[in-house]
Amino acid sequence: YVMRATLNPPFTLKLAVGQQFPSFALIDQNDSIHHGPASDTGATLIYIYRGDYDPFARFELAELTAHREEFNRAGLDTIAISTDQVERSKMLAGFLRTKIPLLSDNSESLIAPLGLVQHHRNGEPDNAIPAFLIVDRDGVVRWIFTSPYYRELPRPDTLLDAAKSVIARESTTHPAPAAFPQ
Repeated sequence: YVMRATLNPPFTLKLAVGQQFPSFALIDQNDSIHHGPASDTGATLIYIYRGDYDPFARFELAELTAHREEFNRAGLDTIAISTDQVERSKMLAGFLRTKIPLLSDNSESLIAPLGLVQHHRNGEPDNAIPAFLIVDRDGVVRWIFTSPYYRELPRPDTLLDAAKSVIARESTTHPAPAAFPQ
């Protein structure tokens, strides 16, 4: 019963491993615009979360915040995207004391084409269906986690292991330039 009560509506993720993550320009809680998905690091973790009202999303963001430095040392950037208004993201970032960019896609320009929007019939605002994606520096999706249950979330060590695998692959496909002999 407990898990059934946290069932996502039926959804189909319209993105697969090996495909290019869609380009975006979204604003964060600091009023900065983030262009993505590619970054200068080895990989980017994109966490699409239900919204600031959801205790499981808040828990996961707190976990990601606690492990952010470890992720950064491994070469993994982290961003989070929801349908929340920027003001809600500002409050959530302050509450969690997080520096993870909480990007607002309240127009659903990114989340809807991915198939990750839960529409409500009773007039409540839409929310995102949770998903975790790791993209390489070229913006290609290399790892995905979704679940039929919105309270089923990957552990930070699972995310780090997946990221390390992507980053190791990156180092073989994008080797560092050779140093000139002295």
